[in-house]
Amino acid sequence: MKRLRGTDASTFPAIVIAVAYLCFGAWALLSSSFNPFYLAFIVPGILLVMAGWTRTSSS
Repeated sequence: MKRLRGTDASTFPAIVIAVAYLCFGAWALLSSSFNPFYLAFIVPGILLVMAGWTRTSSS
C-alpha cells in the first residue's frame, strides 16, 4: 500500500526472496546434473535482484 500512496517501501523482502530463489535454483541445478527445469527458479531470482537493486540504488 505504501507504493500506491507514493511513499518509498523497503525492497529488503524482495531481495531475501530473490537470494532464496537463487540459492535453491543453483543447488538444485548442480545436484540434478544441470536439469534445465531449475532455471525456473534462477531466472525469477535474477529478475527480483535486478528489480530490488535498481529500486534501492535510485533512492
